Amino acid sequence: MGFRAFAFLVVLLVPAPAAAQAPLASPGRTAAIEHIGATTTADGYRWDLYRNPAYPCSISGFQTFAVGTPAGSAPSDPRPLWVRMRGGGVGWFDASGQPRPNANNKTEEDLGALTAVVENNGLNQRVNADPAGFRDLAVSMCDHDIFNGGDQADPNNPNLTPDGRPRTANGLFATKAAIQFVEDRYPTTRTFLHGTSAGSFGGYGVAWSLQLQDRPIAGFVADSGVTNAQYELDVNAQNGACARGAEELAGVAARIHPRIADPANQADLLVAGGELLAPVFNIWNRDDQLSCGSDQIGCTMPDGTVVVMGAMECKMDRVSDAIAAAPASRHSVTMRVCVRAKGEAVGTCGRHVVTDPTGFLNTDPAFPADYDAAILDWVHGRLADRAPKLTVRLGRASTLRFEHGHGAIRCLAGGYERRSCRIRVRDHRAGRQLTLARGDRRLAEGASSTSVKLRLTRSGRRLIDSLPSGVWARVTARVTEDYTGRSGATTERLRLLPR
Repeated sequence: MGFRAFAFLVVLLVPAPAAAQAPLASPGRTAAIEHIGATTTADGYRWDLYRNPAYPCSISGFQTFAVGTPAGSAPSDPRPLWVRMRGGGVGWFDASGQPRPNANNKTEEDLGALTAVVENNGLNQRVNADPAGFRDLAVSMCDHDIFNGGDQADPNNPNLTPDGRPRTANGLFATKAAIQFVEDRYPTTRTFLHGTSAGSFGGYGVAWSLQLQDRPIAGFVADSGVTNAQYELDVNAQNGACARGAEELAGVAARIHPRIADPANQADLLVAGGELLAPVFNIWNRDDQLSCGSDQIGCTMPDGTVVVMGAMECKMDRVSDAIAAAPASRHSVTMRVCVRAKGEAVGTCGRHVVTDPTGFLNTDPAFPADYDAAILDWVHGRLADRAPKLTVRLGRASTLRFEHGHGAIRCLAGGYERRSCRIRVRDHRAGRQLTLARGDRRLAEGASSTSVKLRLTRSGRRLIDSLPSGVWARVTARVTEDYTGRSGATTERLRLLPR
């Protein structure tokens, strides 16, 4: 089955969230991840294979991922990260427990399968050759759930893990866990997603979920897939070639995180409402043969009117309009290209997934012929963007006590990576600003807070000794990440007291 147009009629069939459903902002589980292999490919990248036993595949095995770094470079070198999310359709299990549409993409993926989706992708190879020195992350899609499963019960799936547990649909959290693992262990300056077909659908959900977790990405490339429930309604009502049966729609709906499957959270609405902040480069082919090709359908507009247009144009209409209307500061792009499929005549536009091939050009004069180069230029722009601010807070105490010149206060911060929290306690006295105490401490990767030990300066000691009832002062916490350029600060007035 090609990943024609699964643009979420399934949202109309969303089941109620399970009581144990993990919130969308939850982190992936990384504690059990194990290194299981390595190789060096012909393009000079060293690949390390990891398995995450916390997340099983649909039929057998567990979620894997591969990390690729230019051979000869140190793992400790700070680099931007390119996350490859491949295509391959979407699946479910029918009432008899049979995998549908087949058993493909439901078992553990080996190193060769993961590296192939990078080596055989034209855009990814340009990224790897770029002077920016990207590190690669190829993630598995062995749950066949468009990377959006919320680690939830997988209806009708008869397969069990080796210890007898039911297998779950967990593509979203398995993907997040892989990204977290790499960001926490390989110094990462910026993170990009590159999704094709199923990975394009999934990219919107993964980007939003990471944002909610305060791990914002620098941008994502969405090639040939997006959620559009009204499009699915139109195709089904008109018996289009891309119509889905009720069993398939219900089966797939039950495997997607309920918040992502909610009709209010379709991609165009997240973009238009300013809830999804990650810049997106949305690229799609006008007559994508796996999205009904050049078939004309009556496409329902947001105001209820019906306009006849190509099926793929209908599917992409809403998100394209939302991206075009977004403020320029969001740096998002939508690009409709005309790229021929293999064997088609030049000037036809039937290819599905346009960033895969090399040597194929866009013939739509509205956009550059070399669209991969345009995407890479956009990526360079996002590398230069100012990183979003970190949230920073101080502990809840209203007083700060010192004993023998020392005290401590808790520094709470968003973000990830290696971070430092710098505390300065200051006050204005006699027309000048005095530093009364200071302290610095690192936050561990993934940690949300740390206790910072403070030491009074000479001025601070004299002031506190002279005012045993305490003194009010400004306490400033500034947190910076070592590699991403993210930073944040907060200032509060606290009462300094001797013990």
